[in-house]
Amino acid sequence: MISVKQLNYLTVIVIFSTGILYLPSIAISQAGNGGWISPFMSMSVGMIVLFIVFFFYHRFAPKTLTEYLPLLVGKWGAKILGLLYVFFFWTVGLKVIREITGIVRITLLPNTPLIVICFMIALTVIYGVYCGIEALARLVELLALILPAMIIALMAGLMGFIHWDAFLPLMEFGWQGVIRGAFMPSSWFGEVIVLAYLLPIVTMNKSSLPRFLLSLVVTAFLLSSLVILIIGVLGVSEAARIQLTVYELMRYVQFGAFLQHIDALFLLPWLMFMFLKALLFFHVTVIGFSQSMGLVHSQFTIIPFVLLSMVFSHWIFPDEFTLNQFLKIIWPNYALFFELVIPIVLLLLYWTRRHKIQSMSLT
Repeated sequence: MISVKQLNYLTVIVIFSTGILYLPSIAISQAGNGGWISPFMSMSVGMIVLFIVFFFYHRFAPKTLTEYLPLLVGKWGAKILGLLYVFFFWTVGLKVIREITGIVRITLLPNTPLIVICFMIALTVIYGVYCGIEALARLVELLALILPAMIIALMAGLMGFIHWDAFLPLMEFGWQGVIRGAFMPSSWFGEVIVLAYLLPIVTMNKSSLPRFLLSLVVTAFLLSSLVILIIGVLGVSEAARIQLTVYELMRYVQFGAFLQHIDALFLLPWLMFMFLKALLFFHVTVIGFSQSMGLVHSQFTIIPFVLLSMVFSHWIFPDEFTLNQFLKIIWPNYALFFELVIPIVLLLLYWTRRHKIQSMSLT
């Protein structure tokens, strides 16, 4: 069992860790200097998903999504849909592993073959998933304070580099630009669908939903703060062009003449947060697959899932350009289909058949 506080921290890290990879450049390229508003627009998708997840949790607790799907779509429909969600969670983990590999290669090990870095990361993920969700939750609680400390340190170290005239004229691309800049990041906020597998192992109370909603607000605020720093330091045109804008921002940080080039101090916690996200999604993948297939011992599926993700991530995304194109063109529609469209359809099914479903759930 894990606590609500630990799961709140985990929710923030799940969205923030990979959100800072591409959200700033996408939001700025689409919304210009109004890109700092886009995270709050994206947050609305996460809130809708969160309301649906809690709605089903309060009616079917302590069942996970896979376990109450038969009540909504029947036995065979639940089997198919459950395996589709397993595939979705697995692809999220696959994507995160590839993103970690790319960052490590670009920033730390430029001469190391991609497959070697990917294999080392996969071994670490396998060990982490074997340790279980409780160990992951305790680690998240220990690292939680690092996140706001990173943002505060960035702000303090970059105050002298910010050009406030970069925000004029305000919202140069209007609200349409802000909405376009929020579309792709909304898929990261929608990843709170993972809570459909985690809430049953948490001690819940009536105040839990507002606390999770607050987690989304905090995440949007942190991402918005980073976008403001990026626009102020790099400018709109430069920020929209650079791939890893946050890492570029880290390289500007300095405290006087005695503490400079400290980007590694920010990079290592960032990589750790991404590792935690990969561990979480592979953990949920294993749970969903075991429940869909009726397996008693799920540990045996960890190694195949992680090693397959290593192979496929290297095969599907051989370079950073392919990964970027996938994330910009395919990923938002693919992710939002599982995170938003299917949950809304399930909610409509519940309301149309709620009396029959309630009687089935009582038997």
